[in-house]
Amino acid sequence: MRAGPRPPHCNAACRIGYGPRARLIDLMEKDGIVGPPDGTKPREVLKNRSWMKEFERFRTLICAIVFRRITQLAHHPYNF
Repeated sequence: MRAGPRPPHCNAACRIGYGPRARLIDLMEKDGIVGPPDGTKPREVLKNRSWMKEFERFRTLICAIVFRRITQLAHHPYNF
């Protein structure tokens, strides 16, 4: 499976510059989400759609836990 939009198109979509975007791609390669660069070709996506669905469920769970904890801290009597 090949990656979607090429980097120049990502500027408008992601609203982040080249440097931070390159760092994210490097982290995705390190984590095994995308393959190594191959010249001017898009990187190969190594994870399948079921992995993305599982990741989304995990992300939703983490966000709920963090939100609940922040809410608890906001109501704590010794809140700084």
